[in-house]
Order: sequence, then structure tokens, then C-alpha cells
Amino acid sequence: IPRAAVRRGADGSADVFVLKADRLQRRSVKLGREAEATVQILSGLAAGDPIVAQTRDGLQDGMAVRARP
Repeated sequence: IPRAAVRRGADGSADVFVLKADRLQRRSVKLGREAEATVQILSGLAAGDPIVAQTRDGLQDGMAVRARP
């Protein structure tokens, strides 16, 4: 997935936001290989899960959103 989609914690944790029923759901993920623009997800996401491609400040778990193609 895009590196910009991953939110990293000071403790080394990583999570992404998934769109589920017009709401954001924060998911903890385990990272694998990293490239310049992408990162491999080893666990925490299923193939096809719709993610927020670029994490921004202000996003919160449970926040109502509308998907954009």
C-alpha cells in the first residue's frame, strides 16, 4: 500500500484507516518490506479493504466520511 497511508506511532506501532460503512476504522497492521513509495502489510488488512490512501492529521476512529474514487 502507499507509505502515506500508514500512520506510525512513537512506539514503533503502525496503523491504517479503513473505510467501513461510511466510517473510518483504525486498524493496527504489521509491516513487511518497505520501498520508496510503498509498504508491504503482513497482517491487519484483507485484500481489497478500502483504505485512506494518505493519512492526515485530524482523522479519527469512527469518523463519518464519504469515499472518493
